[in-house]
Amino acid sequence: MTGRDIQEEPFCYAARPDAKTVLEVRGLSLANGFADCSFSLKEGEILGITGLLGSGRTELAEAIFGYHKADSGEILIDGTKREIRSVKDGIANGIGYVPPERNVQGLFMEQSIADNISITGWKEHSGALGFIREKSIEESVNHWVQELSIKINDTKDDMRTLSGGNAQKCVLAKWLSLDLKVLILNGPTVGVDIGAKYDIYKLTKKLAEKGLAVIIISDDIREILSNCNRVLVMKQGRLVAERLTSELDEASLSALSIED
Repeated sequence: MTGRDIQEEPFCYAARPDAKTVLEVRGLSLANGFADCSFSLKEGEILGITGLLGSGRTELAEAIFGYHKADSGEILIDGTKREIRSVKDGIANGIGYVPPERNVQGLFMEQSIADNISITGWKEHSGALGFIREKSIEESVNHWVQELSIKINDTKDDMRTLSGGNAQKCVLAKWLSLDLKVLILNGPTVGVDIGAKYDIYKLTKKLAEKGLAVIIISDDIREILSNCNRVLVMKQGRLVAERLTSELDEASLSALSIED
């Protein structure tokens, strides 16, 4: 249907045993969202967080990134406690977040493709007097369009001209242009075609192999099992189970999400 040979393969890559812990969450809580959540994430690891709608998985991701300020608990980056009270704090600490509603939270649909991809890096594209270096932006945008195989006519076209899959790649591009430590992908393949889904999976694994720490938030059991080293299960705002994906199949992971 896509004209491509798409093969879904089990996730075999494992983070190095000596990999350092990049992110540590200790007893994090948010009223009406989640309570007493603790976990850690190593460089080069892809961690899945799954659970039913309303389990608190999105609220947890948004608190780590800074959309919400947690009521209690700690977030450590590279072993040092960080105060993440806003999105600005999250970005400053090397955290990127791809939201589930890309058209609302992730992109400015009426602005150009180039503006959307470059928006997080304008500081890096500014000269000594604060003027934006257009040539620098153009080179960076063209690099990511090519690197992620984003299908466009012109970078000056607005985002509404792109398919769901290509728009999602633009959201990824704006974060990958930064020097991230942690990338959180919330529903990364919702509303994208099978070809773009395969590209996103392939890219995520490539980033992990280069040392980026990744979190995938998803209720798609197959997506979690085929792309993550380890999975956390959330239910009613609490983390209730942790397993290596190599120990699970679709039935057992689904049961962990729904059993009392």
